[in-house]
This record gives sequence, C-alpha cells and structure tokens, in this order.
Amino acid sequence: MKKIKQTIGIVFLVMIMIVAVEMVSASVPSGGTLATGNNSTASSSVSSGSSNAAGGYVTEINITGNNQQTANWQGFWGNVSAGTIYLNDSSGNSMYNWATVVTNGGFVYATTKSTAPSWSSVTAISAATLDGGSYWNFGSKSDNISNTYTSTRDITIASYTVSGAINTTVNTYFNNSAVSDGSSASRAGVIWVGEINNDKTNFKSTSSDYELLVPVVAGDSYKFYIEIS
Repeated sequence: MKKIKQTIGIVFLVMIMIVAVEMVSASVPSGGTLATGNNSTASSSVSSGSSNAAGGYVTEINITGNNQQTANWQGFWGNVSAGTIYLNDSSGNSMYNWATVVTNGGFVYATTKSTAPSWSSVTAISAATLDGGSYWNFGSKSDNISNTYTSTRDITIASYTVSGAINTTVNTYFNNSAVSDGSSASRAGVIWVGEINNDKTNFKSTSSDYELLVPVVAGDSYKFYIEIS
C-alpha cells in the first residue's frame, strides 16, 4: 500500500511540471488593425548652380549640397487604441477580461515577415549586420542603420528579455529598437519595435502615442502587432 502512494505522488508532480511549462509563453502580441492616414514627403530641391566653361581653363568649384529626402527609411506614427486583455481557452470562451490602459505603456511591432514572428526566440542583432547584404544592404551610406540606431538597451518583448537591443530615440519621447526573431538571416526575421508613450509631443508638434523608423527596400510591406502592458 505504501508503494502505491509513492507512485501516485510522482505522477502528480510530473503533471504539475507539465502544466507549468505550458503556461510560460501563453501570451503573445496581437495583430494590429490599421487605420492608415495619408502619406507625406518633402519636395525635392531642383535648383542648381552653374558655371561657364571655356577651353584651356581650370576652375575651382566648391559645392555645398542642398538637403535631400532619405530614400531608405519610412516613418510611422500615430495613436494606439487597444481592446481587452483576456483569459480565454482555445475555443474563445472567456473566464475573465480586463480593459487595456494605454498609459501603462507597451509596444508597436512592425515586421516584413508574412507570418507571425517567433516571439519566443527574440534576440539582439547588430546594426552592422542589418546594413549587410543579407538584410537591407545599406553598407556605409550616410543614413544607414548603424548611423540611425546608435545605442543599445535591454527590452522585454512578449515576456522575453533581450539584452543589448539596438535603439534610437525619436523626438525626445519615442524609443525605437530592433531585434531578430531568430527565424532567418534576412529582413523577414527582424522585428522593429516602437515603445508606446501616451500623448507625447511628436515631430509635427502635436501628440501621438508612438513614432517608429523602419528601413525600406522596394517591394517590402510591413505587418503590425501590438502589445499593451
């Protein structure tokens, strides 16, 4: 009789361990529904200086270029309205739910990956790697990723902590980061992260909840996800 009780105790312990493992990563960021505003860009400068040319002469000309619009970056900005945080089963039956509060913070995620990122595999990736040919191929351009995401910080994404994620701060209030989801050595394996900072002054001197800089290669489109704290 004593031997049977010991066996039952072992089985019960194993069941508890299995449940604990299954509960670790139950929550992942949800897909974002987009209400897209108008695209806007600066006008190109078309004026140029001139100099007469005459055979047999050499002329020194020092040139100061006009400002020019980047072709390598897209900026996203706006407000965040989220639904509820819920405790549901696989059939959608809800045991409990909570109203989300944007002032608590969270993140807007953008990725070129056509399916959901591998949230449990997020890890740091360097700006120099992202400038390489397997990713955005910006090389040593003045407006490359290395000259944009110039700092690092620790960040927690979908309950997983990434140490040393590359980072930049946009207009004082909006932290941006980039991480790899470990799925591939290509653009599709990168997640761009905009931290939600409720009702802060943005680049238009109005208020918004986030600003996010993402690199551009012709033909790419970005999918958005949201995580509210």
